[in-house]
Amino acid sequence: MGVIWKENAIVNVKLTYDLFTLVQMYQDPYLQFFKISNNTGKWGNVDLTDVSPYLFVATDRFFCRDRLVEKLKQVKPISIKPPQYAISTRFADGPCLVEPIFRDGIYDSFNAKIIKRGLDFVQDEELFRKYELINMELNWNLTTRLIYFFETGNDICLDKLSRFYPNEFKKYSAIFKKRFVNGYK
Repeated sequence: MGVIWKENAIVNVKLTYDLFTLVQMYQDPYLQFFKISNNTGKWGNVDLTDVSPYLFVATDRFFCRDRLVEKLKQVKPISIKPPQYAISTRFADGPCLVEPIFRDGIYDSFNAKIIKRGLDFVQDEELFRKYELINMELNWNLTTRLIYFFETGNDICLDKLSRFYPNEFKKYSAIFKKRFVNGYK
């Protein structure tokens, strides 16, 4: 598996032997996932303008090598923009909601406009759940996150939980380990 990176390419993603989704390549290493899945990997003429975006995230080469199956010429790309806001943990006063600058294929959180400083995990829980961290989702974390989302409808980011919600992290980490103990089927 694995495909050569081409900006705006639509790619079939194999999560398990019977769970597939679609992704649109953005600037390397960013991918735009959509709220669409099937159990065959056969897509026909999907119109992505009718499909809700799900997750815009940077990922590692291992995810691309292990999960990206083939480019789909019959599915047309849509115009995508990086999310306007994200959570950065690079500030001395704790996590901040920022408006990052996207340039040269990366989010620049150092020069980002700070929207809210020193987010509180309890008071600002809605922001933590709504916005992504500025980081890279590694193969195992991203794959399990996607499988769990398409199986349950719940979006669980283990990286976010491990940093900010240790009790929830323990709960979901145990669920994921039990579910994925023998790998992805």
